[in-house]
Amino acid sequence: MIAKIVEGQINKFQKDVVLIKQPFVMNPDVTIEQLVADTGKELGAPGLHLAGFVRLALGEGVEKVEGPDFATEVAQMTGGQ
Repeated sequence: MIAKIVEGQINKFQKDVVLIKQPFVMNPDVTIEQLVADTGKELGAPGLHLAGFVRLALGEGVEKVEGPDFATEVAQMTGGQ
């Protein structure tokens, strides 16, 4: 009985922490593991596996391009009218 409780707790922990056990953001009914396997089958590479990942926080990796202000940009597009 205790073994089943421990096994259930480990499975719950893995679903929360391990990437391939987590639900896919675009379709929560599918895990990352299932998505990778299905994608591998579609591409004809059944041994496809996840080699790595990058985690981005909100706004991270987004660079703001400095340029003319909006009014100047509109004036340039309309020919300065």
